[in-house]
Amino acid sequence: MFPVTPLCFVWGNITSRSGIRWPHLQWQHLIQWTARRYSNKKNCKFIIPKLILSTTVYHVWYERNRRSFQEHHSSAATVAEDIFQFIRSLLGQGNTFAGLPPSQKRIWGV
Repeated sequence: MFPVTPLCFVWGNITSRSGIRWPHLQWQHLIQWTARRYSNKKNCKFIIPKLILSTTVYHVWYERNRRSFQEHHSSAATVAEDIFQFIRSLLGQGNTFAGLPPSQKRIWGV
């Protein structure tokens, strides 16, 4: 399993690097909060928070499965960096994210 402390490190690392403030909620409540707060699909600045949450959940789940079934362990710092780079690569693709605020473009290097 993925211990709580590394999970907190991963989430804290990604959220602090992104510059987006998140409430301190349990995961199921955080997902509901995000769905309500960032429901506008047309607003480009809402894409990053949704990417952060969905990518983090996926990568943590993936790491948990690797630990459980393949006996492979990545450090929390490696998982956090993988998440950051994955989101960065998505944001750098095409003109889909051309409307991102300049501050977010600087943070993500796109």
